[in-house]
Amino acid sequence: DGGAAGGGPAAGGVDAAPNWNFNVSHEGSFVILASEPALLCGVDVAAPGQLRRGRDRGLKELFHTMRDNFTEHEWQQVHSAGPADPPMEMTFRKLWSLKEAYTKARGDGLGFPFKRCEFTLGGTHPAAPARAAHTAGGAPP
Repeated sequence: DGGAAGGGPAAGGVDAAPNWNFNVSHEGSFVILASEPALLCGVDVAAPGQLRRGRDRGLKELFHTMRDNFTEHEWQQVHSAGPADPPMEMTFRKLWSLKEAYTKARGDGLGFPFKRCEFTLGGTHPAAPARAAHTAGGAPP
C-alpha cells in the first residue's frame, strides 16, 4: 500500500520488511533521511544559524507566534537557556524538531496539537538525549 502504520511514507512490497518506514526533512542546505524496517520513524532538521527564506523575524516575535505549541515546562527550558538569543533559539529549535519528528512518526504532522506532547532536553550538547512525555488528552509517546 505504500503507507506506514501511522500514515507516514513507507516503501511497500519488501517481503523481509513488509512495513519499511522512512521519513525525510530538509531546511537550508541540510537534509536528513531515516529508515526503519519495522518501527515507525520520524525526523526533522533545524539548520543552525539559517533562517527560512522570507521569515526574517526576531526571536521575540517567533516565540510569540509559537506560544501555544509548547508546554510551560518547554518554555521554561527555552528561557533558562538565555538570556542571550542564540542559546534560547537553539533550545527552541531542538524542542520544535523533536515535536515535528514525533508527530511525523505518528503520521499526524502539523495536524497534531503540539502542546499535547512534551520533551525534556537532557543537556546542552547537541547530541544529548531527550525525554518525551504526554500531557492530558494526549496519546502516550
